[in-house]
Amino acid sequence: MIDFSTYKFRCSSLGDIIAPSGKLTQGIKSELKRIHTETVYEVTKDITSKYFEKGIINESDGLDILNKYLYPELFLNKNEQFYSNDFICGTPDVIVNNEIIYDIKNAWDIFTFRDASLSHQYT
Repeated sequence: MIDFSTYKFRCSSLGDIIAPSGKLTQGIKSELKRIHTETVYEVTKDITSKYFEKGIINESDGLDILNKYLYPELFLNKNEQFYSNDFICGTPDVIVNNEIIYDIKNAWDIFTFRDASLSHQYT
């Protein structure tokens, strides 16, 4: 039997397992079931779409824009270091001066950009 008391959640999944209300929603239950299945059976459910692919392809462009408009005095690099503590783990996209962490997202097109807003997953 697997001991889940030492399980480390991916930072990218925190918004899927914590509701702004603090309540245990059906969506959170589904995400926890997915995590349980992946862990017990040592498999992962790969999710891909043209939207994800475009985001990956354009990630360096997002980094360039972040660098040009918010940090023109610095040369920001994509972070490759994996971080972990007792509860969470992940690889942030950009870390500025060991203080500010950015997770770069790119809109699919002008229409999705216009309607974009920060969800509880990114605040």
